[in-house]
Amino acid sequence: MVQGRGGGMGAGQRASRTGTGGDGGGVGGRVHAREVWGEVLCPPRARWGSGPLPGVVQTRSFHELSAVALVAVLRSDRLAIDEPDLIQAVREWAHVSSAVLDRPVAEVAAGPVRELRLPLLAPRELAALESHNQRDPLIPVECIAEAWKCHALRKGSGAPSRLCQRRRGTQPREHHGYLE
Repeated sequence: MVQGRGGGMGAGQRASRTGTGGDGGGVGGRVHAREVWGEVLCPPRARWGSGPLPGVVQTRSFHELSAVALVAVLRSDRLAIDEPDLIQAVREWAHVSSAVLDRPVAEVAAGPVRELRLPLLAPRELAALESHNQRDPLIPVECIAEAWKCHALRKGSGAPSRLCQRRRGTQPREHHGYLE
């Protein structure tokens, strides 16, 4: 069962892009969120040796997730992937989905990007993300501003608490102590 903090999908339910509602509509195929879920949750060393999480987030199954299914995946604390890598994966997912759905990248990614845990980024990573975001707008400016506020105040009160919670794959960073 796909479970995140905000609920989830049962094993029999499918996350699809069927063209209705705000679920990312348009693609005829259906993708089980759990296809990607099990791969991303599995700690890299336990499954693939000592290397980083392989290209699970670059697979067709990941790119075919609906926005709703991706939000469910991103809400998990158990993801075995560091936040910068996850941000890049969501960026790639958004570009693929945008092309398939013929909708703007920011519109397609509106829900999933709000589940990215930007306060977990170190200041230099956040500055690089902000710069990249100017060239390739994906993340709302207010989300980046919330992350900067957490750094400026040296506490996690600038953002929703779930966005300050480290994931299983989050690499330790100096500022994480004051986010807890």
